Amino acid sequence: MFGHKKEKKKKERVKSVEIYAGGLMLFKGELLDVKIKEESVLQKSIEFFNDSAPCYIHRSAVIIRLLNELWDKLEENGGDIESEFIEYPANSKVRIAKDAFEANPAD
Repeated sequence: MFGHKKEKKKKERVKSVEIYAGGLMLFKGELLDVKIKEESVLQKSIEFFNDSAPCYIHRSAVIIRLLNELWDKLEENGGDIESEFIEYPANSKVRIAKDAFEANPAD
């Protein structure tokens, strides 16, 4: 409060992706907004938690884990990849958005 300098917050890169199919952009936005197939959520919930009817907490944990795995693959490959668990046509390609933007963490 008084007498303390406010620390500058480090800018964080927002994980932003683009999804294409047949040359058309189907989605552009934050990774957390990518739709995941329900069957993938249920399958991974059983695998991770032995839970075939996941509660909100397990469902969220599965989705976050799948999206982080997707992001890791994107960073490793540095280009377009296909993903079997996203809720877009089978031939869709995912890539890191060229204009991934900087954002300040919430105060």
